[in-house]
Amino acid sequence: MAIEARACRMCGFMYRADFTICPSCRFVDNGVSPEMSISIGGEEEDDGTILIDDIPDNLTQRITTGRQWDEIFGWDDLDEEGTKGPAGAALDSVTLIGGMPGAGKSTLGLQLGAAWGRYAQLRAQANEEKPREVIYVVAEESDKQVRARYRRIKLIENKRVLRIYAMATAKRDLLTVLYRRRPAGVILDSLPGFVGKDLNAAVELCHNLKGVACEIQAPIFVIDHATKADDIAGLLALQHEVDTTVSMFKVNDVRGPDGEPRMRQLRVLKNRYGRETTVTLLMTPGGLVCATDFLQIEEIWKRKQLTAEEYDAIMLSLEEDEDNEADSDESEDD
Repeated sequence: MAIEARACRMCGFMYRADFTICPSCRFVDNGVSPEMSISIGGEEEDDGTILIDDIPDNLTQRITTGRQWDEIFGWDDLDEEGTKGPAGAALDSVTLIGGMPGAGKSTLGLQLGAAWGRYAQLRAQANEEKPREVIYVVAEESDKQVRARYRRIKLIENKRVLRIYAMATAKRDLLTVLYRRRPAGVILDSLPGFVGKDLNAAVELCHNLKGVACEIQAPIFVIDHATKADDIAGLLALQHEVDTTVSMFKVNDVRGPDGEPRMRQLRVLKNRYGRETTVTLLMTPGGLVCATDFLQIEEIWKRKQLTAEEYDAIMLSLEEDEDNEADSDESEDD
């Protein structure tokens, strides 16, 4: 059965007739002609504009996993006092994360994909709907390597939430698969593996992924390579095409028996759905965990996934952070 196509009335790009958003220029074709009409005098026409005071204060629809990494995607203030609402990825957002090799980007992406898939599964059960999977796009590894990491960091209990799209074995192009399957979320690992060193192709792909996210209402997490903080592949145009830009680097505060740093810092450089913030995670044999949660650190210690030296260093760091926060609160009260 042939799929009907139509031309965008704004830019002329050809796309599927059943889509409402042009993947190229993002024009929303709601039946209103893009030409401007001007009326002088008489009754005011409805031209689609709205006073900012008349826009309802609806909360952003987000995927909330309950993990600390939700904060990098942003949150809404619930009132004028700034009461913090649930953090999480906006359903129509594209996030770009960059870091050096070995920082843990792929581990974070895999854990995030499993958490998003679990959220979508529980939400579907509550609404008596068919669950939507999360698609993990593999560009630099095989599906077997991803499966091995999935088992190593003990995500195996998450049943039927993650589907692998491996470039080496894919039978259809990525955008077609995403539009057809309409996943609950997408993890792309990685951007250079998908487009190579062609920065223009990277910009175009992120642009198209934003159109996909808007159309299917699913967040997209794109992994990139960076050589230093604030340098996400070094292209401003690339950052313009995404909603959130995050750097991920090792922190030298705590080192493992092999001498490698165990702490990871996620720093938000730009966020259209939230604020700039910093999140600290701890790399363990079971994956990344919150590095500021006493109870979680105690649990990892009991499972013997930390040495005594690492445990002492982490607890000392947490106590110092608490003391600094208390001093800050006292200064504000004064």
